[in-house]
Amino acid sequence: MRTYELLAIVQPNLEEEPLNAVVDSICEVMTENGGEIVHAEVLGKRRLAYEIKRQTEGFYVLVHANLEPPAITELERMLRLSEDVLRHLLLRLDEFLTPPVEEEPVESEEAEETTEDVVSEEIASEEIVEEASETTEEPAEAPAEDDEEADFVVEAEEDDNDSDL
Repeated sequence: MRTYELLAIVQPNLEEEPLNAVVDSICEVMTENGGEIVHAEVLGKRRLAYEIKRQTEGFYVLVHANLEPPAITELERMLRLSEDVLRHLLLRLDEFLTPPVEEEPVESEEAEETTEDVVSEEIASEEIVEEASETTEEPAEAPAEDDEEADFVVEAEEDDNDSDL
């Protein structure tokens, strides 16, 4: 069996006796189908965030139970057909209650070395980036010298052409 949590919102105009009857019918469906009730509680009347079936308030009912799959289908069918239940939500809590699997602890000396390695790698990469930015600035000056040489070559060719005439 798995642990489930049911939160149901019940009509706000019910008196205490009909409200308890709805809670009892929910618990009865669970136990008839092989489930165990762990905890059942009426949380009280609260204002809804938005209207549900033209109601702005509702009684909140919280039930924790251990259920089998056939009990779940029958419970949800009963909740959908009940006119007193405005909304319901059934959650499987096994996923939330299992402790997370812990990984093997890393020795502190190894952890310090790895952080030092990471820091040195970051510094080295920053130096490479700085060198690359410096080298990109130098070629911008070089073409200016080439332009002067190109002008000199063009003038020399013009002089050669004049001598042929």
